[in-house]
Order: sequence, then C-alpha cells, then structure tokens
Amino acid sequence: MESAAARTLVFICARVAIYILHAAPRLTGASSGPSINQPVARRTQLGRIRCSIHPRNEGLIYRVAVVTLAPVGRFDYLIVGFDILSPLLGASRRGSCWIGYLLPSGCGISPNTSVCYVKKPEQLDNMSPLFDGLPDEVAIQCLARVPSYFHPQLQLVCRSWRTALRGLDIFKTREEVGASEELLCALAFEPENVWQLYDPLHDRWITLPLMPSEIRHLARFGAVSVGGKLFVIGGGSDRVDPLTGDHDRIFASNEVWSYDPLRFEWTRRSPMLVHRAMFACCALDGKIVVAGGFTNCRETITNAEIYDPQLDKWEPLPDLCHSHSSACSGVVLRGKMHVLHKGLSTVQILDFGRKEWDVADYGWLQGPMAVVRGELYVLSNGCISKQCAKNLPDRVVSYVSDFHCRIGFGMIGVGDEIYIIGGVIGPGPRNQCIKQLSDADALNVRAERPAWRRVSAMTHCCGSILGCAVLRI
Repeated sequence: MESAAARTLVFICARVAIYILHAAPRLTGASSGPSINQPVARRTQLGRIRCSIHPRNEGLIYRVAVVTLAPVGRFDYLIVGFDILSPLLGASRRGSCWIGYLLPSGCGISPNTSVCYVKKPEQLDNMSPLFDGLPDEVAIQCLARVPSYFHPQLQLVCRSWRTALRGLDIFKTREEVGASEELLCALAFEPENVWQLYDPLHDRWITLPLMPSEIRHLARFGAVSVGGKLFVIGGGSDRVDPLTGDHDRIFASNEVWSYDPLRFEWTRRSPMLVHRAMFACCALDGKIVVAGGFTNCRETITNAEIYDPQLDKWEPLPDLCHSHSSACSGVVLRGKMHVLHKGLSTVQILDFGRKEWDVADYGWLQGPMAVVRGELYVLSNGCISKQCAKNLPDRVVSYVSDFHCRIGFGMIGVGDEIYIIGGVIGPGPRNQCIKQLSDADALNVRAERPAWRRVSAMTHCCGSILGCAVLRI
C-alpha cells in the first residue's frame, strides 16, 4: 500500500514541479528569459526527499532538497519540494505536506544542494493556505493540472485542499489551461442504478455511489454533462416482477438528478415540466434541452423544454414540428440540436436563436450513433460510417463483424475514439443462454488505419447499457 502511495506521490509531484517550472514566471509577471544576474531555469532528476520542520525563535526552518531553480517575479529562486502527499504515508507532522518555496533575492542557493530557509512570520501575510510560498493563483493552477483520478487521494491531505478541489475554481481553471478530461459514464442493467466512470487516460473504471432514485432499474432516461456534472433526467422503471412477469407501472417520470464528481454525491434537481421517457436530450450552450418522447401513459408528445443548471429552472420551448410512434434521440452538430426518430429519415433541428424547429432530410443511416470531434458516425450494416453532408456519400471507417451477435450495447464518442461497451449476447443455435457483457472496445476514427482495440472491461456493471454520456471535468 505504501509503495502504491509513494508512486502516486512521485507522479503528482513531478507533474506539478514541471508545471511550476514552465508556468510560474508567466503567472507572476516575470520576464520570459533570465537576466545576466539570474540563474537559468534548470531541471534536475527527481528523487525521494525528506522534509523536516524545526521550530526556531526566528521562524520556521524548512530543510528540503532543491529540485528546480527559476527566476520568479521579485524572487530569484523557486524551490519545489517533494513531500506533497506524505500524510498518505503516515506522516504525523502537519508541515510535511508543503510543495513550493519562494526564496527572497540574494540567498545564494545553487542546484542539487540541501537548503535551510529561514522564513519570518511577517512573510506569511500573502501566502496561500494551499501551498506554502505560492500565490493563490499559482496554487490553484498546480492542483488543476493533477489528473482527476488522484483527486480522492488529494482531498485527504488537508481541509484546504479538499475545499479547493470541490470548488468551481478548479473546474474553471482546468477549462482555461486545457487540463480538462473526458470521462465515459455508463449505466448498465446490472446492478440497478449504479453508474461507472471510465478514465481513458489510466484505462480504469470507477464506481459511483448508488443513485438515490426510488425508481427501480431506471431506464429510458436522458443523460448529459453540463458544468462538470452528470445529469440523469426523466425515464421510468425497467423492472419486471420475477413472479408475475409484470412491468413496473412507472413508464416515465420528470425527476432530475445530478452527480458532482468533485464532491462524490448525487443531488436532486428541479423536476421537468412534463413526465417523459425515450426522448431527445442534449447539452447546448451550458444548458440542457429535452424534446419529444412518451408520457407515463405511453402517449407521444411534441413539447420541448430547456433547463438552466445555474438557476435550477425549467422553461418551455416551442413544440417539435411532428411526433412519431418510435423513440427519439438527439445529437449536437455544428452547434445545433438535431432530433431523430427511429425509422424516419427526417431530422428536426432547433434554431436556438429563433427558438424554432426546422425539418430537414439528410438521408442518414439508421443505427447507433456517436459524435467525435463534431462529426457524426453511425453503426449500420456491419460497419462504422461517417455521415457526410447532404447529397454526399457516406464514408466507411471500419467494419464491426466481431459485434454482430452483440445487442443492447452502448456506443459513444470520447476524444478521438468511439467506444462500444456492455450489451448482451442472446441465445443462438449453439448457445441457449443469455450472456451479459462487461466488455469495452475502442476505435480511433481519426487514425490513418482505424483498428479496434480492447480496453478494460467494466469492473462492477454488466448487461444492456441503459444510458451513457461523456463527463468533462
């Protein structure tokens, strides 16, 4: 356990040290190049470093090894410590979790030496509660660059880190500096109402807390990500009584749940204006738009509504131009929401500015769809095809003969790849059993020669995928 924590420590500190080396001069207003009297920025090999704290009358003395030297604003040197996660390793001293130290001009420190830095109490006035000696702006940007996979461990370091990592500033900063990550979210049939997140960077699945909905085996819902949170909207129960074979009476609902990955908790939000299931649901300009679907009486509806997560409020939108007796879905292309009905070639497009729906016939193929970098891909007739503009032929990207027996799977675009996850293999001539799958496969559609690769299977869920979404944090 300690070796795993130590490896985590080394990885995170290396990333933060490299960031501080390159970004701190810019953030603190220092010039891009060193002057004659300033040392050139250098990087040395990272290793284990022990930090000891000794109370003295003249202040606190920090003894660390110098990892990086760089000109930083009015300071000559930036010294990056290496004991950032020592509380996870059982250290009892509160002072052992520092990472950064700024030394005043003229201290005469050189690389690869041990340092004793005397810091007087009056120098603490403008110090950050997150990292000793770093301005708040730099400290937040350090934490923002740590992969989200390590956030649960980071929140154990101290209260100030937990508060910072649960705040909106971290999410906004990750967006600004290009450190955002895309996680795949999936809800399978088994176990009920349990979501899992897939981290493509580390090829690992994370199980979320049980969604506290009272609806058993929630299905036919909408799932989107807005503002760093996962939203699960509407839907009904897919539960079947094992004795009578009867379905649950809740076919559609108006309930809304959101999951905050920074706080690791579900929250009930304001309900929709209308109960609905099997409807189109998309995130558009920081808001959520739902349209069409079926009521709890299984009647088709054309009404639409929009949700503002900041205000936690739903407002009506103009109705769709027409409804259909089949389920509908939605995709966002070129900044516009497109509503598709199964079995129809026509598409209804929301003009957000005019608040009106337009109808077009693009001749798109029928089948599971995924959007990758603003391009639409469809699985149809045993192959993945890129859907081009109107009157242009589709382009076959890859064949999927290995999945011809697989049904009920989820298909979604994450980054440059299409993921196919879960599903079941039904009974056939040689197999009378139904096998629930936890498999996951990825296809890089932007590669020169796209090829399928197997990624880590879901660790806790299996079976038909009831919903999936991409969570950007």
